[in-house]
Amino acid sequence: MSCLQILLMSLHFSETVAALQAFRKRHADAQRIHAQLSSQPATVDLAHYRSILKNKAIVDDAEKLLNEFKPVTYDVNAHVKAIETFEAKAVGAIALCVALPSHNSLQVSRAKETETKIDEELKQLQATLANIEEARPFEDLTVGFAST
Repeated sequence: MSCLQILLMSLHFSETVAALQAFRKRHADAQRIHAQLSSQPATVDLAHYRSILKNKAIVDDAEKLLNEFKPVTYDVNAHVKAIETFEAKAVGAIALCVALPSHNSLQVSRAKETETKIDEELKQLQATLANIEEARPFEDLTVGFAST
């Protein structure tokens, strides 16, 4: 990877930072909604619905769905491997650029700054992946409202 490619990568870094910030905002919103929903009772009083609804089959279907529900797990190893591969390539390319004696100090300092930013971004991405791995799927966070 040439130094020009690394400099182009640093230009795309701001786009990556913006996308990551947008993701963090969505994550924070999801955490806020999750906290609100977690404070609500988690049990459903099916007997209550059976007593007030004429169509008991709806309650039976809902009970069946609740009993059959199984949480989904995700394998994030592929994402972690992609991050590690990206990190290895970026660090190697920056080290190559820094090692070339023909570059002036401005290019070297920019390359070092880019390396630092990439390291920080990788740490943040790994933390984000850990949060994603621990989070419930979005479908499980939605709440349906029953009309009476």
